[in-house]
Amino acid sequence: MPTFAGARRAARFAAAGVWSGGDGAIDITVTLSTLALCPEDSLGNDFVQALDAVTGYTVAGGALTLHGAAGDLTFSA
Repeated sequence: MPTFAGARRAARFAAAGVWSGGDGAIDITVTLSTLALCPEDSLGNDFVQALDAVTGYTVAGGALTLHGAAGDLTFSA
């Protein structure tokens, strides 16, 4: 399975981690974030926790949906 390490910007903080996956399964591990810099009402912590709990993905209609126990995260261009 391919593995990638990199950083992505989410809201007002940065997060970095690694992922591996294929055939609809994915494991994302967030290894570093700057959540301490977020305001109290930020959804950053919820987003990082949901991202860290992702177990699968689908791609349909130009959108990437990450699936996890807490629900789905959908991203589109």
